[in-house]
Amino acid sequence: MMTTHPAPNVDDRVESAADLVALLVDSAVSGGADPGETLRVGHELLDLIEALADENSSVGLIDGAALPVPNEPITDLGEEYLSGTLAAIAVAAPHDAVIAVVTRGDHRLLEVPDRRCVHYPAQDDGAWIGFHPRDDMQALALLTRSQLRGATHLVLPAPSMWWLHHYPGWRNHLEQRGTLVHASPHALVWSLAEPLEAPFDERTETTLHLQQLRELVDAVLPVGCTVLVASGDPAALALGDRRAVAFPRMVGSAESTPAADLLAAIHRARRSGAHYLLLPAEGSLSARRFDDLRASIRSTFPLVLERPPTASIHLLAHPSQGGPR
Repeated sequence: MMTTHPAPNVDDRVESAADLVALLVDSAVSGGADPGETLRVGHELLDLIEALADENSSVGLIDGAALPVPNEPITDLGEEYLSGTLAAIAVAAPHDAVIAVVTRGDHRLLEVPDRRCVHYPAQDDGAWIGFHPRDDMQALALLTRSQLRGATHLVLPAPSMWWLHHYPGWRNHLEQRGTLVHASPHALVWSLAEPLEAPFDERTETTLHLQQLRELVDAVLPVGCTVLVASGDPAALALGDRRAVAFPRMVGSAESTPAADLLAAIHRARRSGAHYLLLPAEGSLSARRFDDLRASIRSTFPLVLERPPTASIHLLAHPSQGGPR
């Protein structure tokens, strides 16, 4: 009879959860597991994972509610879990493997000698994407993209084991199309099968870019401000509790509008109450013919934030100043 006694603190609960995973793996390998006992242990494991998630404010809500994003990179992962995760990768993944690691931005989790480790989920440039997947579909799409870029293994460090509960479809995919090659109190490691046949299509890519854009705005701009958005995509105007205004004449006519007129339009929008200018990396002003205009914007309006794979944000007028100018 397998028994576990979860301890009251988070570290012990993580270790208990990992021990339960190891028990399930051992039972599956030996083939002698009692179905009822396996089910009981499985439920106990999920209860532990949910308890951990509830205690971790960065995880957010469970049972389908949206996670608060973007999430700050982890920088306080305990040395024991860090070294344990790196050791798990070194033991479980061959030298020619490409290992996708759920890092949540902690670059230290990629520093395994003689192994190529990459962030998962990742942006186009390989950097951590900056948020947790919205749902199973997005988690799977991002995993497929990682595989198409060469990922052969996936690592889930102990602090991220709540993924197993929050993304049941993702977990089922790993159970059906992956092989759990390592389970320890510090990390789970899967060897990945061939990626899903469905490609990471243009529509999924566009949705992902829009989500990154919204989450960047949520993290940086105050609620209630007015944002001038240089994009011909109406979906880019959905900025939650901020008032989004389409950049003048951006829809279908930016290519034929002189740069000087576009700059003048920004000044008019500023005088009419716009507080910020949002320039998506793939927006209407991303073409090379607007290089001079972007340079003028940079020299005229202070840069609030620049995240090259997503967007740059410029200050037009501080929201506290209010009113037309």
